[in-house]
Amino acid sequence: MLPAPARGEDLRVRVSAPVTGQNLPITLLSHGYSSSLDGYGPLADYWAAHGFVVLQPTTRRGCRARTSRR
Repeated sequence: MLPAPARGEDLRVRVSAPVTGQNLPITLLSHGYSSSLDGYGPLADYWAAHGFVVLQPTTRRGCRARTSRR
């Protein structure tokens, strides 16, 4: 969790990283509006196993995306 007072709620971030390493490349994986940060877990884990630190922030609605019809 990262404090985000201006956002109105804390920012959940999933971090996947190799067990060891220094000066590792970082990639930001945004799951989009209609998914969740857990939905891309296997992909993030794959990248982490191959030397990347993967940051996955939540969107404002996270996994509770809704579609409104008018």
